[in-house]
Amino acid sequence: MPLLSTVATAMVYIIECVLPQSRKGYLIPNDKQTIFITNTSTTGATNTSTSTDVEIYENGQLFKIIDRNGVCKLVNTDEISEILQFEYSYYLKFLHESILRNYYFWSINIDDAEIPTTESAGFSDQLTHGLIHEHVSIRHIGVVQGIDVGYGIYADTLLPDMCLIGEYVGVVMASNTMERGDYSLLYPSSESYVINAGEIGNVVRLVNHSNAPNAEFKQYIHEGIVH
Repeated sequence: MPLLSTVATAMVYIIECVLPQSRKGYLIPNDKQTIFITNTSTTGATNTSTSTDVEIYENGQLFKIIDRNGVCKLVNTDEISEILQFEYSYYLKFLHESILRNYYFWSINIDDAEIPTTESAGFSDQLTHGLIHEHVSIRHIGVVQGIDVGYGIYADTLLPDMCLIGEYVGVVMASNTMERGDYSLLYPSSESYVINAGEIGNVVRLVNHSNAPNAEFKQYIHEGIVH
């Protein structure tokens, strides 16, 4: 689900009942599935995220991070995974092939939803490559009400309205297969599905709540899938 710098709309789309080969990349490998079936609640920081001064290398995007000691450095996705204790993913995943194959039956009613595409919004390429906005950085927030809340996403400059900060990615699964933890977000559907970013996800999972929000999650159709 894309995180934009302001409010947007909802989205949905139909998928074929026969899973196309091109969508195999949306699936979690069988050896990864068991980590989501039992306790997927997470501990530690409930926020952190994003990249600034985006640079792309053979090993992926680099992120600017300011740690708890005030030290600023560029790190890659492997280093982010180690710092935040999760597996970094550029893309949305589905826990079981059956979830993706039967998408049409549990997704939002496409006749009742007016959902834009990423192409019409102008950020298709950003979602295709799983990139985070170049002018966003990860910074350590510190202690709030006696609790170290970890990291958070910060804009390094004034962002234009409706620009894409990044997509909230994780593993789409039925909500009854997990306990709702800090890193879960409802997935648009006619049934109870969530995006679980507790074990697999990206830095957008650590976006913070606020009484005066300056960003909002919106739904868009990308490559025939709701994001």
